[in-house]
Formats: sequence, C-alpha cells, structure tokens
Amino acid sequence: MSFSKPISTSKLLSFVSLVASNAIVATAQQPTRQGTANTFKVVGHSGVSAQQVYIVDKVENNPIQVNGHPAWAVEYDLDDDTIRPLDIVTNSFCAGGGVTGDGTWVNLGGNQAVTWGGNSADSQTGQTAPYMSWDGGKAIRFLTPCDDKTCNWVDDPNRYMTTRRWYPTLENLPDGSLFVLVSFISFHAAIGL
Repeated sequence: MSFSKPISTSKLLSFVSLVASNAIVATAQQPTRQGTANTFKVVGHSGVSAQQVYIVDKVENNPIQVNGHPAWAVEYDLDDDTIRPLDIVTNSFCAGGGVTGDGTWVNLGGNQAVTWGGNSADSQTGQTAPYMSWDGGKAIRFLTPCDDKTCNWVDDPNRYMTTRRWYPTLENLPDGSLFVLVSFISFHAAIGL
C-alpha cells in the first residue's frame, strides 16, 4: 500500500488520540463485576422478596422495618451489597411500572390493603395490624433516582388515580410520558366475580 501524500504528524496524532479516547469510553461502559457465565452468585440479602437497583415488594412481613411497619421497598447498593429501606405505604402487589423520559420511576396500581395470609384488611387506609398498609389500587408511586442515598418513593394520596388498576401495562410515549394501556379493576373483576 502506498500513499500519494505523507500523513502529517498532527493528523496521525489526532487519529491515535481519537482511537485511544474511544477505547477508554468503551472500557468505561463495561460492567465492573466479574463472574462465571451461566451461573448465579448470592452477594447479599435484598431485605425484601423482590418482585420488580430499587426493589419494590408487595405488602408482607419483611424483616426490615421503616417508619413502624415492614419495608416493602429498598435501595440496594451494588458497590457494597447493602440495603436502605424505603417507605411505601400502599400495597404494590400486581402493580405496573415504567420510567419516564426524565428518569423518574413510576409504580402504579396494586392490590387492596391486607393482613395475615393476604386476607383483606378491615381498614384500607393504614389502620389494620400487622402491616398498617393502604389500598394500592389507585396509588401512583414516584421515585427520582439519586446518588446520595436520600431519595425516597413519593406515595401521596393527593396524586392517586381516580380508578383502580390491577396488573396495569405502562408504555413509554415519544414525549417521555407513560400511557396506562390496560389493566383489571380488581381481582374479582379479572375472574368474573
């Protein structure tokens, strides 16, 4: 191979610099953990039995406590395998989830407030032991992720939906919003009772 004109030193250095910077960027995007392919490794305990790193669980008697009740959500730190309980007061069992265009996590809908064995609680507004949970059917829970371990779910009754949602499907729209596509109103509506 021959060149009709020699490559200038500045062009060669620019090319080498471009290749080197792309290699650095590609390396930085690779996972930092290593393991054996097709295997699992237990690195810690999430504190809740995960259904949906932010983990949201259903209402149950988890060992981690927050604000006087079992935690149904945690922030799991991948760097040191520790957890921080997050306060969700509504039952997110059978909820749907998505991420908006600005990175906010949304978890909406869910199940009624429950007591032992998943039985319906006498109060749907946080008054029934042992869990003191609220009905999650109309709930919209928001979390804006953060790096300083101070973010929490916003579970505010003033922002709830007007209609219950059980197993909703959320789809992202081009403008970054979420569309609630389908869902049942409740378990009984789903099975025809």
